[in-house]
Amino acid sequence: MLDQVHADISAIILSFCPEMLEAYLHQRVPSVPSQPEFTKCIVHPYLWKESFDPAPQGDGAAEGEVSNDSGQLLPSEDEEEQCCLQPPKKKNRPNRKLIKCPACDKPYKGGQKQRLLDHVISHKDMTAEQNEQVQAALVVLFPERGNKLPKKQCVVCGKFVANMAAHKKSKACIPRQ
Repeated sequence: MLDQVHADISAIILSFCPEMLEAYLHQRVPSVPSQPEFTKCIVHPYLWKESFDPAPQGDGAAEGEVSNDSGQLLPSEDEEEQCCLQPPKKKNRPNRKLIKCPACDKPYKGGQKQRLLDHVISHKDMTAEQNEQVQAALVVLFPERGNKLPKKQCVVCGKFVANMAAHKKSKACIPRQ
């Protein structure tokens, strides 16, 4: 933060919310649930996440945690570093199907059709039966889309559209002059 250029808003904070000035100057997470927009603008994103996570259960401070004068548990420096260094969690997508290459059993996800095709072509020793298996699996994973509706020319404005009724109701249909 020292090498970044940013405006100093300490005078504004001092005049409107003096109890938050120390938190702004030291970049500590204040506990102000009634004004989350204000809190979010002065705190780093990785600290923002920690401030609104549910508080740890228990009556005392856990090992490695320090409590401040208001009773709020603050994470130790090691945990702060871990929080900002951790990569974001990947979303589980159970609806995506996997297909395996029959020659080497390498899995490919549902959105990687071209990678799988390139990989299959690189295997010269695949039999015709294995090629048929891959083609059948690809048809299941990536069904062919139906033909698109033919576009018609609007008699009012001259644009080519697929859904004439919706086009005429929209603001896009401006009569020619």
